[in-house]
Amino acid sequence: MSETKPRMRRLAGLARARLDELDFQRIEAPRKARGKRWQLDSLLNLLVLAMMAGCKSLTDVEKLSDEMNGPVRRMLGINRRVADTTLRDLVCRLEPDALRPALHRIIKAAYRRKALKPQSLPFGMVAMDGKATSIPACDDDFAQIDLS
Repeated sequence: MSETKPRMRRLAGLARARLDELDFQRIEAPRKARGKRWQLDSLLNLLVLAMMAGCKSLTDVEKLSDEMNGPVRRMLGINRRVADTTLRDLVCRLEPDALRPALHRIIKAAYRRKALKPQSLPFGMVAMDGKATSIPACDDDFAQIDLS
């Protein structure tokens, strides 16, 4: 990750401006109070910044946390390297429903400041679970057919 420092400089300004909108302090910690070494919002902010930086694994996030400079560390509230096992344990315990309000807040804020534009596709969309269809397909040889 030799390009980490320039990448972190580019992302630091964006993160400084937008991570507060997530307001991770509202999320209830899924961990026990005993033995906590990290604030929940610091770890979640690190994970978001790592996704923005293009990290593909928790090992990459650990390397990123080790190579961060002082101002970024202070902004995130992380004073040393965060082990990938710490992040794994957090991600395994965290309920997706706990994150949904934070994601909703940041998407709503981005929409209000007109940072998101509606994307329209040239065709209609429908979501199906793939178990059955109500109309015959043009090629019934390859389509799933409900035999009940």
